[in-house]
Amino acid sequence: MPTDSPMSILLIEDDEIDADSVRRSLPRQTLVQHATTLNDAIESAKDPSLDLILLDPGLPDSSGVDSFLRIRQTAPRLPIVILTGLKDRNLAVQIIRMGAQDYLLKNQLDERAVQALKFAVERGRLLQQLEIEQTERERLSEELREQEQSLAHLARVALMGELVAEISHEVSQPLSVISNLVAALDATLQQTTIDHELCGVLMGKLDEANSHAGDVLRRLREFIRDDSVQFESFDVNELIISTIEFVDYERRRRMVTVQQELSSGRLEALGNRTQIRQVIINLLRNAFDALEDTPQPDRLIVAATSATDDMIVVEITDHGSGLQLDAGAVFTAFKTTKSDGLGMGLAICARILDNHGGRISVAVPEHHPGSIFRFELPMS
Repeated sequence: MPTDSPMSILLIEDDEIDADSVRRSLPRQTLVQHATTLNDAIESAKDPSLDLILLDPGLPDSSGVDSFLRIRQTAPRLPIVILTGLKDRNLAVQIIRMGAQDYLLKNQLDERAVQALKFAVERGRLLQQLEIEQTERERLSEELREQEQSLAHLARVALMGELVAEISHEVSQPLSVISNLVAALDATLQQTTIDHELCGVLMGKLDEANSHAGDVLRRLREFIRDDSVQFESFDVNELIISTIEFVDYERRRRMVTVQQELSSGRLEALGNRTQIRQVIINLLRNAFDALEDTPQPDRLIVAATSATDDMIVVEITDHGSGLQLDAGAVFTAFKTTKSDGLGMGLAICARILDNHGGRISVAVPEHHPGSIFRFELPMS
């Protein structure tokens, strides 16, 4: 309601004398709808033009707190002011604690009372505006979350394109083993005397190779699929080991040594395995790139884990060329020194960890060139 517009009030009062007294005390231009029962009031309260409800809780078909709760249920966003007598003041205070804006005494309907009604209308309007803004913020936040999830998925798809040689190797290795085992088994079955023990061994190896191939395809499918972000408990040490295996072909091709210094026992984190694997792969591949110009014997990466009271710490340290960007810009989108890069990898890593309640940082080692990328995750 604009400040210069007349108030539109629903007056719920069964006593006609009191109702007339209220009308006389209001500014002449005030629009008043009058209901004498709660049932009638509930219908009238659906009018979208109303600014305020003035309620006497003692009605023929309802009384006390129940009157307030029922009308509140019908018009949850409208300010409600209680109209009461001196003897019912305690009830009015109780209803205010339950959400009513204010109360007025029937024998004190003066200019101050009218001002109180105007304040109640203004407070109600501001609360409605805040609610609308909060709803809009929540909508935008959800939209941003969905966009970030889509971006992370696209980044994984792009990463799979970059890792095509590794994927081909991962899949072809168990298939090649299966092919050789089938040939050996066929040759054994062609013999006059069949070696059943050897056949059993070959069948066992076939099953093992088949399981390996299935595991490779499952890992790839889990990594690339676009599903809702499911948080679960997982062992960070196990995830690091399996992720290092995932990029092992590229590691060997680039002649890099990855040294694991993992904390003893399980480190249970709460999060999304696929997204944290994405973070680890990005950090490892960045470390591979940083070691490109480093002499082969010194191409070392150290993957280490530790724990504080409530956080799990992962550090990926390389002995490479060091940071080419200011540390503050490393996690900014589209900041990169790579001629073939977009500068999104570390920005996505930072966003993933932020959504997990974690954080990521970078530092320079004290005793050798290179970089230390450190991220933290909440413990499960």
